[in-house]
Amino acid sequence: MANSFGTPGARQDDSISALEAVAAARAARLGKSVDQLLADDRQSLQRSAYPTADCFMPHEIEQFARGDLAEQRMGHAESCAGCAALLQSALSWERPFDVFMDEVRNRGSERTTDDLRQPFTDAVVAGGPIVILGLVACAWWGFRDWNPDLWASIYPVSWLPIAGLVVVALAAVAAIPAGLAVATRFQLQAVFARHGGAMIGGVFATIAVLLVSLPLVNINSNYQEVSSARELAIAIAAMRVQDGSSDRKLITIPTFTRTLTGAVEAEPRLQWVSDTPRSGGGGTIRLPEKVADEYHVYFRRNGKDRTELGKVYVGQFQVQSNGKLTVKTAHETIEVKAPTSQLSNVKPDEPVAAMVLPDAQEASSVLPVEALAARANLLAAGR
Repeated sequence: MANSFGTPGARQDDSISALEAVAAARAARLGKSVDQLLADDRQSLQRSAYPTADCFMPHEIEQFARGDLAEQRMGHAESCAGCAALLQSALSWERPFDVFMDEVRNRGSERTTDDLRQPFTDAVVAGGPIVILGLVACAWWGFRDWNPDLWASIYPVSWLPIAGLVVVALAAVAAIPAGLAVATRFQLQAVFARHGGAMIGGVFATIAVLLVSLPLVNINSNYQEVSSARELAIAIAAMRVQDGSSDRKLITIPTFTRTLTGAVEAEPRLQWVSDTPRSGGGGTIRLPEKVADEYHVYFRRNGKDRTELGKVYVGQFQVQSNGKLTVKTAHETIEVKAPTSQLSNVKPDEPVAAMVLPDAQEASSVLPVEALAARANLLAAGR
């Protein structure tokens, strides 16, 4: 039989086969061909006035299937072939009709896991990636630019974002059952299940970003203050050496910001000179040299504990025959591993100050003493 039921498709093919089977069964029962049966059905539909105002309503079919349809209404089926067929279908159905209707009623109140989300999972999914990316970005920035100045700047505010994140995370976890309780009170459980977790996660992520971002402002301010104080201390130390000054006092540059109180200190390290004759004879004594060419730089926090920022060596910048760059002082030679962009402004045999970071052997920064002096004047004027 030709397919006259619509466009072919995998799902429709199954339905058409079922319709053809039903039509063939009806035709065999009535002693007709399938084509004749379909022609008769079309004519019946054209002539039929079904349904009429007296035909059964859906709830009456339900009543009939349960056996409590009123008798006066049962008489309508004797004069209406369409309604009689409906009643026959209700009786011949494999499943009890009342069981089916109970399932339909109960399904409306059932909560399925397919169309509802879990608030806690939503909170983690919505807020977790933002927080993790923020922490990774901060860690990457700190690792890339890590130096003692940065540690001295971070230390005063390091506990604030950590403590804040812990408090906000606990608050977000507590907000989920609290929000569900409020939603239940106003009969909004489904709305909260769909959107509550994502909303709480978004709020948590926003607060977390703020907690991490705001301390960065203070850290940046601290870093600039410590760095400028260190540069000024190095410049003073370099000018002492360059001028041949015998001043051995500790160089102290105070630092003050909203979250940082302390000072950068440059401490001279004097070499001992041997074989100095005693006055009046009687051997020699060891005396410290008059001018130190090595200073140890520290950051002292609140006048108490201190963090080493590095060592400063004042000498001449030299290029060795093997191509190595060094700074030669009166007592030792320091190898240089400074950025090329910085070294391009340094001339051979020029007096320089070389900065060696803690636990390092090579100088990571080399600056001409003359440039340091000019920089010191600017820094001193701005403090």
